[in-house]
Amino acid sequence: MVFVSVVTAVAVAFGGGPVIPKGFLTWEAEARGPEWTVVTSKSTALQFAPCQRYVRWDKGRVAARVVSYLVEAEYSKHEQLVVYKDVKAAKAVMKGLRAQAARCAGGKKGPWVSPLGLGDEGLRMGSNGVHSGHADVVVRRGAAIISYGQTTARMNSGLPYSRFKKVVSWAENGLLSKVCDLPAARC
Repeated sequence: MVFVSVVTAVAVAFGGGPVIPKGFLTWEAEARGPEWTVVTSKSTALQFAPCQRYVRWDKGRVAARVVSYLVEAEYSKHEQLVVYKDVKAAKAVMKGLRAQAARCAGGKKGPWVSPLGLGDEGLRMGSNGVHSGHADVVVRRGAAIISYGQTTARMNSGLPYSRFKKVVSWAENGLLSKVCDLPAARC
């Protein structure tokens, strides 16, 4: 972790280098095989999508990376980091996600969204598909947005915290613990 911080700081100080160094996301090291994908692109959609709108709608991105794992239709999980030009842009994204959640909430599929006490701002979201549910968290820390999610058993509007323990743990022990090592995160 310290090595990544030093490398990133030196690269930024000399006007070059990636905003998100290769290998920075927690799951990149294990992302081997056909079930895994790693995408580094500012145009990748946010994985935390209350209205199931997987298109890019946010503004001010500097960098983005997502690591996804998918075993047919049975199980999926993701880890995503998006860095914005400043804290104001990242706050606008969180505001937009809350607005989407309010607009699309309800029904048997959800989403159901609740505040989460992580980072500077956090949300957890549960939703249902045809055969399973999905548990997601999104956390803002400075100018960075971190998202984790996984397939789970179907949810109800009560958002049982037990379905979020693993996803919250990934966020706490993963990117949230080191995102401030990135100078562009502006923590």
